[in-house]
Amino acid sequence: MKNGTLLAFLAGTAIGAVAGLLLAPDSGTETQRKLTNDIKRLQGELDHQIVSGRDKIENYKSMIKQKQDELSGKFSSKTATGPSTGHGPITGQGPITSSRDDA
Repeated sequence: MKNGTLLAFLAGTAIGAVAGLLLAPDSGTETQRKLTNDIKRLQGELDHQIVSGRDKIENYKSMIKQKQDELSGKFSSKTATGPSTGHGPITGQGPITSSRDDA
């Protein structure tokens, strides 16, 4: 969940709890028991969301690391063997010129 969605969810829960207390036909003890159960249920849901979010972050980190390794391997192999033309390593012997005589 995004932060704004979570905040709206928690605000709605708090408003619902207050309205429930004001309009509750149950005794105080029964209302407390219901609120305790609701809070435990919400805490469980929030814990689940946190664990799920952490798992997603770990998956993204793993995917990013894998892509980084792939790109790093491609880059290092290109710099070791030169461009994909198969002419060997880059030696820095001046600018690349065309072999055509169009001039």
